[in-house]
Parts: sequence; C-alpha cells; structure tokens
Amino acid sequence: MGFDIYGIDEIKGTEGLCKHIDFGGLTFNKSSFLKEWVDKYIGEDINVIFDIGALEGGDSLRFSSWYPSAKIYTIEASPHNFEVMKKKFGDKKPNINMFNYAMSNENGIVSFYQTTYPDNTVEGNDFMVMGSIYDIKEEKKAKHHLKNIDTIEINAITFDSFCEINDITSIDFAHIDVEGAGFDVISGMNNVLPKMIFIEQEGIEFFKNKTTGGNANLLNLFKNKGYELILSLSNDYLLKLK
Repeated sequence: MGFDIYGIDEIKGTEGLCKHIDFGGLTFNKSSFLKEWVDKYIGEDINVIFDIGALEGGDSLRFSSWYPSAKIYTIEASPHNFEVMKKKFGDKKPNINMFNYAMSNENGIVSFYQTTYPDNTVEGNDFMVMGSIYDIKEEKKAKHHLKNIDTIEINAITFDSFCEINDITSIDFAHIDVEGAGFDVISGMNNVLPKMIFIEQEGIEFFKNKTTGGNANLLNLFKNKGYELILSLSNDYLLKLK
C-alpha cells in the first residue's frame, strides 16, 4: 500500500525554481516531472517505476501516491542522503524499495565527489549531499555556493545488472537525476528498456573529469536504443520508447 495521497501537498513553481512537496510535516524535494506525461504517453496501468538519483525520495513519494499498486525502485548513490531518506520515511511502509548504489556503465567501486551548501554541517543533520561520480569544476562550485566535503568510495551497478539481480523484466517509466552521469546510466541499459524516461542532464562543462556524454551524445545514444524525444526542458529530456 502506498502513501495516502491526501497527506501530500505539492508546492508548484515554474521551471528553474526549487520545488517541494510536504508530507507529514516534512519537506521533500521534487522535480518538474508531471503525472500528465505518464497518462498521455504510457497510460494508467503502471506497475514498475525507477527513481534513479532519488536524493531523499521526494519523487518516489509522489510516484507512490499516484500509483499505490506499483513497485517503485528508489536508487540513491549518497550514503548520507540514503540515511536521511530512511529517516524521513520512518516506519511508514510505502511501495518504495530503497537501494544505496551509484548507477553507472560498469559494476564496481567508484569515487563519489560530494558537495553541500556552506551553512550546512556534516554532523547528523538532514541536509542533502550533492554528489556525483564526476567532480564539479571549482568555478561552478563557487557560482552555486557549494563547498567540498569528503570524496568517498561507493558501490556502482549497471542498469542491466540491477534488473537481473531483482528479476525485473518490464519498466513503465524511469526518472533519472544523477548529476552528470546520465550517459553512463543509459550506456548500461540494454536488456530492459523503460517505456518512458525523464532525465535531468547537467552540462559537460560543469565537470573536471568528464569529456564525453554531453547532450548531443546522450540524445544520440537514446536514439540508437530506440527512443524518441518528446519534450525538452532546458537540459531535461522526456523520451518514449518507439
């Protein structure tokens, strides 16, 4: 059984503004993803959903309220954010299955570069880590008022491996926000292809150690895997499997 929809209050804004949902007195971040897109391009029979790069689970929470009978796979790379998500959900038992992985193009151990805002501390608070397998350039960190915290080693898994381990053979839609690693995630997606994908893509120019996988490369990769572009919102893309 999913979260009761009556407990969720969505605060709507325009593209580029921070958007949140409130649930049980707690605030969760959410993306610009809309249920209307699922209704129009996929339909109402939704059984399996992926939320990759889930932060503290705000979008998974919305998906749970929309589709209480669906199975939601919530994947977050940051160990800190993962613990915050578990704490926020508490003893509630939504149809959300949480996993602490970085999803990438290979299985193994990867470096995970972490930043946060200067007024946050790292001692047990519910702040969120902005983390990536790619290191943000110092001038971009300064522009967005981010400070470095420890770089750590975390477990990475490919989309195909994750599906195989969890016996997943069909996915209705995937929501992906992985701070520059979208090309890596899609590169590891071959055996099970979601019917629809919404991906938030950060520009290649933001990162020190990223030289491929920019917007043009990403869209070409999608095309080669059989997807058509439905909607472009700045660097965010909605795609549907043909």
